[in-house]
Amino acid sequence: MSNLKKIVCSICKKEIDPKKEYELGHNAEPISSGRCCTKCNYEHVIPVRIADIVSRNTSSKNKLNKVVDDLYSGGAK
Repeated sequence: MSNLKKIVCSICKKEIDPKKEYELGHNAEPISSGRCCTKCNYEHVIPVRIADIVSRNTSSKNKLNKVVDDLYSGGAK
């Protein structure tokens, strides 16, 4: 095993296990500064990034709110 420093997810605060996921964690921006685990990356960071991209391509912030709400509620189709 390498001598890597223990990394804690900046979102859920659980230790990132280098044997089970990307050993350095994922970039947690724009949710949090620092690193995050794979679960938080998929469940929180990526949806917000997608919503940000969508909002840049629309004229209404209401559409951004709907995308974020749909992503978190599982209502996106």
